[in-house]
Amino acid sequence: FDVTEVGRQQREPGGDIVFCTRDDTRKARLLAVGARVSFLAQGEGDIARGILPRYVSIEGPVVELARAELDRDLRPIVHRYLGPAVGDGYLKATRGNRATSELVVHVRPERWLTRDFGS
Repeated sequence: FDVTEVGRQQREPGGDIVFCTRDDTRKARLLAVGARVSFLAQGEGDIARGILPRYVSIEGPVVELARAELDRDLRPIVHRYLGPAVGDGYLKATRGNRATSELVVHVRPERWLTRDFGS
């Protein structure tokens, strides 16, 4: 998964990791319910200020794969990273009023590995 997809994921405690991706990619063709996937996320840190990098990786199966809906799936993620005003402008410019060619993927984490170099 590239940085764009990882940046577009959502996580609720005890729940699935949810992300959206375009349906016309090789990645989407390989995704299926039951397929195992993994993610790696990195917190950059700032060594000059004494903030060291952190990493987390998860692994688990795809438990749900469906067509994305603009308001249910894409808008909350875009608002999280861009804010409502900029996010709505971005969605209007890139998606119009619908989530075409997007899939929403739910992954059930079964294995977590973390590394915090500040500890």
